[in-house]
Parts: sequence; structure tokens; C-alpha cells
Amino acid sequence: MVLFITLMACSSAELVDDAPSDELIIFSEDPFADENAEVVAPANSAEIAATDVTEVVEQSGLVEMDPAFATLADEEIERLTDELRLASLQAKVLAEELSKLSVIKIDGAIQTMGDNLRVNFVTQNPFGDVVELTPSAAGLVFEFNWTIERWGALTGSDKVQRHRVFHYPDWLVLEPGESFEEFTTLPLEVEGQRGAVWIVEIDARIRCVGVIQGDKHLPVHQIDYNATRFLVLPRGWEQFSDKPLEALEQALGVAAEEADYHVIVCCALLKSEQRNVGVQLLIDKLRAVADPHRALSITQALNWLTGQDLGSLPHVWLEWADQFNL
Repeated sequence: MVLFITLMACSSAELVDDAPSDELIIFSEDPFADENAEVVAPANSAEIAATDVTEVVEQSGLVEMDPAFATLADEEIERLTDELRLASLQAKVLAEELSKLSVIKIDGAIQTMGDNLRVNFVTQNPFGDVVELTPSAAGLVFEFNWTIERWGALTGSDKVQRHRVFHYPDWLVLEPGESFEEFTTLPLEVEGQRGAVWIVEIDARIRCVGVIQGDKHLPVHQIDYNATRFLVLPRGWEQFSDKPLEALEQALGVAAEEADYHVIVCCALLKSEQRNVGVQLLIDKLRAVADPHRALSITQALNWLTGQDLGSLPHVWLEWADQFNL
């Protein structure tokens, strides 16, 4: 028996159930096709797209500018640059002028070891406009440094440095010609060897966010104080201060060990016109001295007076003295 399948373009399939087995079975469409499938042919099926449809195409944010607008932009940048340069110059001048009139004041050129020294900070407004120092969130910052150069009677010299930071919670507003003054106390004590003579140098600065001068906001962030230097001597130095040259000669003639500590203190009290005579007294004594401690105190005093770092060997200093016919 031969089976024939005929495909018909009809809307539905019809199966003749009561047909004899030798009659044809007729289907109105392909029984193996997906009735929901849709085939779409491209306009030109010979072309294959080269772009990966999964790739994100990056877009440039640059936009071609009209030459007229470009010229305006250049002029604006140049104007702002000139304003910044002018503000920077004005800030520099203002900071320099305020720093010139910012000083550290202490009472007396010679202080005593162990005392609490009052240190005054004074700032004056030299301009015809109101000057305001703008604080940060923590206030104005006062930075305070001091260096202690210690000279021993029987030892060499060394340096001790200290740093302190204070905050001032208010704005600092100065009318024309007005001065601002604050102070702190400095304990004249250090750990370790006290030494016989100290040279103390103090410097300080105010740090701020900016300065307003009149209607100008200027990028000034620091005002420097003029540094100050002074001597610090052991207690009892006042007894040698009236006649330090005579006190030096007397100390050199005393054999007691305590006199070794007085030698350099007396030298520190000498006036500038007395220093040459003081050097001659020390050299004369060094030629005749036999005590090594006294010789050491003399070489330390010579180092202090002359600024010549020749060590502590007596013969080196005597050779130096011979060069100058001392």
C-alpha cells in the first residue's frame, strides 16, 4: 500500500476518519511546523554587521567651541589670573608689614634659672583699614618655639629645643593703629645638666585661615613674630653684675672648686668693651694654672668670649694666643 501526504494551504487540518485504508490522508498544513514562528529577512541578507551589539559605545564629552566664545574664555581666565596675582602680592605685603610690627617682649635681657618668665606677644596694625585675622574651626593658632643653648663651666655646650602650640578662640580684629597683646609663661627649667650659662632664643607665629583688610579677603595664613634672644644665669648672678671684670679676676684667684662655675658667669656679664681685657686675664691665668679643672673652666670661658671652638687643651689656646701676641 502507498501512503501519499499532500500539503494544503488551509487554515485547519482535516482527517477523514471513515475513509477506507487505501484512500489518501490529506493535511491542510505542515504537521511539523511551529505555527508561532516568524521569519524576518533583512533588507540585504548578504551584509553582516561588524558591530558587537553587546558593546557600550563611549561618547566624548568635548564639544567644539565657537572661536568667539573661545576668545571670551581666554580673556576670563587671564582676568582671574591677574586677580589672583594681585591678591597674592597684596597678601605678601600685608603679612610682611604685620610681621615687622609683631614682637616678643620680655622683662630684662638677663633672666634667672628656675624662674617663670612672662613672654608677651604684641601685634600692631600699621594700615589705615581694619584688619581681621580669620580663625579656623579650632581658633587662631599661636605656635611658640624656643631653643636653649647651654654652656657648662666644665663641660661643652649643647642645645635643647622646645615647641608649644596654643589656640585663641576669638577673631583678632585690629582697628587702624591698634595693637593686640597676649602672653604666656615660660618655665626656665630643663631636664639634665643645668649648665652655667644659657642663651635662649624664642620665635613665634600666628596661623590663620585668611586676613580681611577692609573689603579685601587675602590669602594670608601666617604672621611671624620677630625672634628675641636673652641670657639665663644661675641664681646669685646679680652679685657679679656691677663689676664683672673685677669679679672675674677675683674668681680666677680663688682655689675653691665653686669659683670654676663663677668664671664663665662673670665672662657672660662682661660688657663688649671689657671682653678683650677678659680674654687677656684668662690667657695669663692659663699659662700659670696647674689644676686641670681650673684650666678646663678657663678654656670654656675663652670659647664663650672669642667664639673660637678650639677644644679644651690648654696648649692649643696658648698657641692661638701667641699668634695674636696675647
